[in-house]
Amino acid sequence: MYKRLLNIIVLLIVAGCASNNNAQIETPAITVGELQAKIDSGAQVILIDVRTEAEYNGTLGHIDSTLLIPIDELEDRLPELEIYRDREIVVICRSGNRSNFGTKMLVKKGFNAVNMTGGMLAWNQMMRDGIREVEN
Repeated sequence: MYKRLLNIIVLLIVAGCASNNNAQIETPAITVGELQAKIDSGAQVILIDVRTEAEYNGTLGHIDSTLLIPIDELEDRLPELEIYRDREIVVICRSGNRSNFGTKMLVKKGFNAVNMTGGMLAWNQMMRDGIREVEN
């Protein structure tokens, strides 16, 4: 009985470690400079902004040709994105946190999605600074 209980405890610990490792899988990401280079080269990337409509139209603005799908609607609106399944999808938000969550969701559903690190804060900083080259 003791040995069986010990085996169950060991299995639970191993399973817990495995699920923690999966949770820490790094989200695919792209910097604002890398995205700008892709846009400049004519790459056909799909841009999805997961902020609210007020944020999208607010002071930080948005990138041209971006689809607005707020993060709380993303999962329900996945069927709309099926036509882009074979394309790279760049997920954008204010700072990169909500887009990180959205990117993970899309990747889990089989989409080729990447998170724009730094979000619109970083994008606007790049635009103010006039930086157009790819960041390291």
